[in-house]
Amino acid sequence: MRTLRSTCIATALLGLAFAGGAQAADDASVIRLSPAEIARIQAEADARATAAPATPDRAPRRIHGEIGASIGTGGSRDLYGALNMPLGEDGQAMVSGATSARELPQRPVRRNLDRR
Repeated sequence: MRTLRSTCIATALLGLAFAGGAQAADDASVIRLSPAEIARIQAEADARATAAPATPDRAPRRIHGEIGASIGTGGSRDLYGALNMPLGEDGQAMVSGATSARELPQRPVRRNLDRR
């Protein structure tokens, strides 16, 4: 609604400037609207905003998410997921998590104690 109102005001200002409703200005002067002109433009913008058709009903909001898993070499396993839940009329909450396991093969540690 604010964007519509700003657009209407800008359009009205441009219309006044090009239609000769505003004073011709040189580079050093500033063109200002009278309080009556400002009130009229704002009233027109409000009338257009209230006359605009209402937005159609939105589809019911549902929970959306994704999950995934991977299995790799050496016994590595990953599991992850994300969930997006609606809260109230316009809010949302995002929850995500992940877990992983790595089972690398155990190799004996060889130490060469004779080297110095």
